[in-house]
Amino acid sequence: MVTTTARRRLLADHLPGRYRETPFGRCFVAEWRFPVGHQHGLVKLDGSGGGTSLGRLVRDGEFDGLDGALFLDVETTGLAGGTGTYVFLVGLAYLRGGQVYVEQFFLDDLPEERAFLVSLSERLGDFRRLVTFNGKSFDLPLLQTRFVLARERFRWADVPHLDLLFTARRLWRHRLESCRLERLEAAIVGFHRRGDIPGWLIPSIFFSYLRERDPANLVPVFRHNLNDLLALVALTLTVDELLTTPRPECPAADLYGLGRLWLDLDEHDRAIVCFERALVEGLAKPHATEAARLLATTYRQLQRREDAIAIWQRLAAEPGSLATFAFVELAKHSEHQMRELEAARDWTLRALAGLERRRDDRVARERADLRRRLDRLERKLTKRRAG
Repeated sequence: MVTTTARRRLLADHLPGRYRETPFGRCFVAEWRFPVGHQHGLVKLDGSGGGTSLGRLVRDGEFDGLDGALFLDVETTGLAGGTGTYVFLVGLAYLRGGQVYVEQFFLDDLPEERAFLVSLSERLGDFRRLVTFNGKSFDLPLLQTRFVLARERFRWADVPHLDLLFTARRLWRHRLESCRLERLEAAIVGFHRRGDIPGWLIPSIFFSYLRERDPANLVPVFRHNLNDLLALVALTLTVDELLTTPRPECPAADLYGLGRLWLDLDEHDRAIVCFERALVEGLAKPHATEAARLLATTYRQLQRREDAIAIWQRLAAEPGSLATFAFVELAKHSEHQMRELEAARDWTLRALAGLERRRDDRVARERADLRRRLDRLERKLTKRRAG
């Protein structure tokens, strides 16, 4: 049987790091440092002074940059959550002086969890902001559960937290089938992992370590977690660049996603620029048609009616459900802005005819609205003729 001292020595032999002392025992922490100019795929991991645009994504003025921000990713004994799921590896990354520092806190044995959590808690207190990938739904709830069970205070429930998963989906789901971190790492960051272990295998490797105490088997787990952290840093810097100044070669689908993101943030002028660029760059259908609809609606909200009309007329000439949308908008414009009741009635009739070809659940409600509009227009026309 391998003694506690021997297994700790063996663990340190396989990974760079050291043991940190706590009142409840020691915790092994693997430590990595990547120099100035280090690249992960196509992205240079230098966030000095950057990240100021990211505060918009968390709607929190305290998230005013990446200085003092911590990137976090965990490995666990399962995905189910609850009290039976342990967090056994917590990876932390931060940027300082143009360099990337990574610390990985490891639970060497289940009875040593309190030392692991206390050591981790002491380190978390040094940072003011948090960046994760699906951390709001997975990483943080699991960590909080472990802290509560250990009767330790969890410091990170209320810190400014950017969960990049939600932003990634809004930006890239229009051209990628999956927005998993590794898929984004390959498609957006340009880094392709070689020899990486699949995430579903990691819990069994940890349990095997608890039985056999062979730290060599843990090295791929630490490497997987390390790559997750570097991917998260690279992706965050990429998002920051997109929000600040999209590159000229930015794909049309990304500009479309960015435009939708700006709309969600009530940044209408920025959204218009993105939609216009996406359409000029040849955004493919059906996204091009939806981008045109959103662009026209935003033009109207900003009182740029001539620009909106040009798009409505173009959509009205194309087949599909958005032609009906265009008919309705042109009917509204004809009635309320131009006072052309006959034209408004004609557009409304075309919208009703368009609904006849649709079979989705919203048709009945839309048809009722259009019939009320048509009845109102007919009354106005009758009154005008009588007058």
